[in-house]
Amino acid sequence: MNLRTWVLVVVSTLLALVGVLSTEQEYDDSSVCPSVPKILQLQLKYGTDATLDAQGTRQLYHELLKKEIQDRWSGVLSPQCCNIARLRIRGYARERHGGWFGRVMDRVLRLRDAWVYGIAWLPQVVARDVGMIESPDEANQGLPGTTATAVVLKTMHSCLTMSAYGCPSYEWLKVVANKTDDDISRGCMRTSKLFDHLAANVSPL
Repeated sequence: MNLRTWVLVVVSTLLALVGVLSTEQEYDDSSVCPSVPKILQLQLKYGTDATLDAQGTRQLYHELLKKEIQDRWSGVLSPQCCNIARLRIRGYARERHGGWFGRVMDRVLRLRDAWVYGIAWLPQVVARDVGMIESPDEANQGLPGTTATAVVLKTMHSCLTMSAYGCPSYEWLKVVANKTDDDISRGCMRTSKLFDHLAANVSPL
C-alpha cells in the first residue's frame, strides 16, 4: 500500500468518524416501523425484573422471537422492521439478566458485537471504499466515498451504546454484508448456535 493510498484511507476514516459523531445522536427510529414494540412496551408487557440467569435470558429471547415476530406477524414484517424487532427483543432480554454477572456479561457482549460488526470489518470496508478491492483501476480516482466505512463506525458505536441505529443495523446488513432483503428476512428468526445451548427448558414468561 503506497503513501497516497494510506492518506486516502486515513482521510476516509476520519471523515466517516466525523459523520458518525455528528449524526449518531440525531438518529431516531420512532417513525420507523411504529407497529414494532419498543423495549419500554416489552417491559410493560413482560416485566422488568432483572432476575434471570444466562439460561433464562436466552430462553426469553427465543420465546419472544416466536411470540413477537413469528406468531404475531406471521412473515408480514418488512426486512427492516423484522431486524428492528429482533434487536429490540435482544436488548430487552439482555436487560432481564440479573446480578453482577448479568451486568458484566452485558458489557462483554457489547464489546463482542462491536468487534464482530465493527472493528473486524474496518480494514475490508476502508479498502473497499478506496477502490482497492472492487476495482484496482479506481483506487487512484480522487477521494473515495466512505459509505461502508461510515456504516461500520456507526454500527460499532451503536453496539457499544445500544443506540437506536442498530447492531447490526439494516443498513449494515445491506451495505457492508451485501445481504438481500430475502436474506435478511430468512435470518430474522435465526439464532446463534454458539449460544442456543444455554436456553433453558422452563419458560421465563
